[in-house]
Amino acid sequence: MIALGVMLGFPIQFFVAIQIMLPSVKSSVKLVRDHPYAGELVFRTFMVLVTFTVAVIIPQLDLLLSLIGAVCSTILALVLPPIMEFIIMPCDNNSTRFWIIIKNSIILILAFLGFLTGGYESLSAIVKSFFIT
Repeated sequence: MIALGVMLGFPIQFFVAIQIMLPSVKSSVKLVRDHPYAGELVFRTFMVLVTFTVAVIIPQLDLLLSLIGAVCSTILALVLPPIMEFIIMPCDNNSTRFWIIIKNSIILILAFLGFLTGGYESLSAIVKSFFIT
């Protein structure tokens, strides 16, 4: 049942990534320009094979995913929103601006601490897994 879920869910999850990468492949690879359907099919097949190869080559993929999650989730959830608010914040009221700067600074400090602790824990688990038996 799980294999069926993965088999049916992977193409749906991978669709957006392929749609983002495909225009640059179409512009740079002659085969894809000359034969758009076959080229797209070959590109999709190649990308699926690359993904499965990475999953097979890396023996403990969960540790790598934990590291990627610690870094990327922190950036997406805690770093980018305050930085975006700093960039687009209106300069109307100085007292409101002060509290927004304080709030965003606290969020960025917490994000930095989360990044450090999550990254440290993930890296220490990788080191323990591969070097300490």
